[in-house]
Amino acid sequence: MSGGTGKGPFWLKQLSRTCRKLQKGRNVIEEERRSREGARHLIVSPSVADAGNSHRDTVHGAETARPK
Repeated sequence: MSGGTGKGPFWLKQLSRTCRKLQKGRNVIEEERRSREGARHLIVSPSVADAGNSHRDTVHGAETARPK
């Protein structure tokens, strides 16, 4: 029995340590994903919007310039 009780706390300690490590890893991953999404919103969205606008402008300009 004493061996079992001795094993108990050790396992609990290991479990808690593993859980903490997992939680930390999950937090890091979540932060990375959030920062990446933020970067994507900042960088890609404006460029895509600009590309779309310029493309639309050129197409529209070509259409208006073309004689009817």
